[in-house]
Amino acid sequence: EGLTEGKVFLDLSTSSPALIRDIYAKFAERGIHVLDAPVSG
Repeated sequence: EGLTEGKVFLDLSTSSPALIRDIYAKFAERGIHVLDAPVSG
């Protein structure tokens, strides 16, 4: 909601590949970049 075109969504959780693909597709329509960088430990 607060993300606008040209911004980056950084996902640090251990989301499933299917969820990340869905997020990417929806955000790409709005010109938002998605970076999947899971962190564990």
